[in-house]
Amino acid sequence: MHNSRCPDVDQPLRLLILRFEDRLPAEEVGELTDCLDRQLYGLALEWLADAVSEQELPVTADERAEISTLARRMKISAYVEKALIQITSPKSCQSEQDRSKDNAATEPAA
Repeated sequence: MHNSRCPDVDQPLRLLILRFEDRLPAEEVGELTDCLDRQLYGLALEWLADAVSEQELPVTADERAEISTLARRMKISAYVEKALIQITSPKSCQSEQDRSKDNAATEPAA
C-alpha cells in the first residue's frame, strides 16, 4: 500500500499535514509533502508521528485520532502508536487558547 496511489490515504494525510503546518518547520512540511508526492505514505505518517513526539508539539484529540486511524488503515499502527505514547499527556491535547489561559493564570501579577 505504501507505494501506490491511494486516495483514501493520500488526501486525509495531506490534510493532516496541513493542520500541523503552523507547528512544524517549513522544511519538514516540504519533506513530508515530498513523501506524499512520491507515494511514500507510510514513511510520511511515521515521520509525522516522530516529529510530533520528538518536538513535543501540541496535538488535539481529533488530530491524534486521525493519525491513529490512518496508521491502522496502513497497517503501521504499532510503530505510530509507540511514537504517539509520548504525546498523550493532557497538556499536549490542550488547545492553544487553553494553554494561554493556563500561562496567564500562573504568571505573577505586576
